Amino acid sequence: MLPEDVGIFLQFAQDRDPVIVTLKSSNSPGIRTIANPLPETQVMTLWNQAILGSLSRKHIVYPGRAYYVIDISLPTLEFSPSRGFKWNDRDALLPGRIYGFFDTVFPGYEKWYKALARWIRKNFVKNPLPLIGYVGPAAYDWYKKGGLLLPSMLPPPITTVWLSWVEAQDQHRAIFSK
Repeated sequence: MLPEDVGIFLQFAQDRDPVIVTLKSSNSPGIRTIANPLPETQVMTLWNQAILGSLSRKHIVYPGRAYYVIDISLPTLEFSPSRGFKWNDRDALLPGRIYGFFDTVFPGYEKWYKALARWIRKNFVKNPLPLIGYVGPAAYDWYKKGGLLLPSMLPPPITTVWLSWVEAQDQHRAIFSK
């Protein structure tokens, strides 16, 4: 997703349910709504207040570092935005994801997740490359104009295998120009 795609997705989520978007990790325990999540690069939490009436953070202490995080056992969804960067002098995009932990049953939680996933499948484009997932409309237009879609959550090394992956994207993209 590019920021425009994030915007239409979150608009749907918040029109459908009383959803608050907050950061997953914070230096303080309070839950604060992200005023503008479109340019956000950190992992966010989608909190559906109809499923979970209140939300708090867990205090995590490591030697030399302390922070607060939303417990993964709660019925919230983790929303990792896509990350753009330069790869081998080209604009590239790493995938984002929406993720839930379903170890504990909460009424309505899985149904909510499935509704959001259904919306993505209906409104986004199935990834044109042999990857799992969908591409937002703005990200798909960006891809058609030369952007690279990379399949891993971390930037891959510049190797012959990855260069051939990019070459395959360029060949696939050539179909659009005909």
